[in-house]
Amino acid sequence: MKFGFQGTTLQQIADEAGVKRTILRHFIGNRDEIVSALIDRLDEKYDQKRFAFLKEQDAINLAEALVEYFIDVWFEFGRDDDTLFQELITASERDENLRAKLFASYQSLETSISVELVRSYPHVRVEKCRTIAHSIMSLAFGHTTMAWLGFNRARYPDLRNVLASLLTILEQENKDRSK
Repeated sequence: MKFGFQGTTLQQIADEAGVKRTILRHFIGNRDEIVSALIDRLDEKYDQKRFAFLKEQDAINLAEALVEYFIDVWFEFGRDDDTLFQELITASERDENLRAKLFASYQSLETSISVELVRSYPHVRVEKCRTIAHSIMSLAFGHTTMAWLGFNRARYPDLRNVLASLLTILEQENKDRSK
């Protein structure tokens, strides 16, 4: 990210990787294919971390563990990933293909969160779980941005309370519908 997303050339990537540009183009492709592969790799990295974290948690409290993940674990990835995401989002304003790829990536994350919520709250409508999943994801991304701007961990309890209130909504509806 030394030159910014838009300012980075294939030659600079090749130089940084220590390979010839022709080798890079042969094995990875053009700039769009590199960006697509980068997004896929980030998705894989975040998915593996999330699934590993959830696997370690008590199966009874998966939804609560998911909230913990987005408050605590999410921020372990570091500022480079945050910078990269910001650059990708900015670039997607001018690039429909990139925007579609990012949308699919975020939609996949939202679906994954929804699946966990449906498992934890089986009597709640799927659409309600999807709405709450979107809210969790949006709060986590917003929180990441705010942390990036300098807000510190002192704000975490507030976020935790907001996310807990979303789970309380699901718990209540699950209870009401199970009667």
